[in-house]
Amino acid sequence: MPCTKKMVQESESASKAFCLPQSIQIHDGDGAVSDWLGDESVSHVVQILRDGFRAARYIGMSLFVLDRYFLTKPMLMEWEACSAQAPGLLHVITRAKRNCTAYEKPGPYKGRGRRPVHGSSVYLQDLFVRHSQSFQRARLQIYGAVRDVRFLSGTYLWGQGLYQPLKFVLVEYGQTQAILACTDLSMAAGDIIEAYACRFKIESMFREMKQQLGGFCYHFWTHAVPRLDRCCRKGSTDPLAQVRDSHQQQRIIKTLQATEGYVMISSIAMGIIQLLCLEHQDDIRVSDFRYLRTPSNRVMSEASMMSI
Repeated sequence: MPCTKKMVQESESASKAFCLPQSIQIHDGDGAVSDWLGDESVSHVVQILRDGFRAARYIGMSLFVLDRYFLTKPMLMEWEACSAQAPGLLHVITRAKRNCTAYEKPGPYKGRGRRPVHGSSVYLQDLFVRHSQSFQRARLQIYGAVRDVRFLSGTYLWGQGLYQPLKFVLVEYGQTQAILACTDLSMAAGDIIEAYACRFKIESMFREMKQQLGGFCYHFWTHAVPRLDRCCRKGSTDPLAQVRDSHQQQRIIKTLQATEGYVMISSIAMGIIQLLCLEHQDDIRVSDFRYLRTPSNRVMSEASMMSI
């Protein structure tokens, strides 16, 4: 369920942003099912990026904020392929691992030998010490509060054999250090930091869907699914691939569709509740009907709206 333009505008005017799933799909353990349906079997990293581009076609120019697990060559190669068809539609912001190594841009070609594709390597974690005096300071809205942040940004090439130019932002606040990467080389470093900090709203959304709506309390099963081995070795045969009977395959497919459908309906319900929170932000006072230990924002939470 893509967010509507009205929802985004209302959320911005109320200084509160909600999170809502844009795509509902099981990514792990369904390779055999994809073969039965004749779909292309790809890694869930690539599938999630494709889902992001599909959602961006409805929403418009978007940022795709991912955790550090997704900074991989297949993801960047897929981003390049999708961006070639829709330039500027979706940019990725992700977090790099602490041992991330990038490369400087190649120097001028001297006319001898093969043209260099990258310059010297840079161990980004070392820059926190080596270029400590070059860090800038700013007060940014991150994780629900305004914090003093030190940061240093630069464009480097990343990926052995790929050498994709990325804008890296080294962030330091308190005792925390992080390395962020963005495919949009023109985006301001402060905007990259604040955008990545919005990722925590995903966890808040999962909590509300689980505790308030029971959005993940599904229990669809079929005896057509073979017994799964939790301790199977790497490279062993997928138990689902051993299912040859077409009737059993259809039962398994319907079970997966029921699971995805249940979560999809829960996401739609969550979106309706969030719209009600934004629509009635000035009409309802939470303190009139619900006790809260700490003062709430002007826009009530999903749990408060459901308790009315």
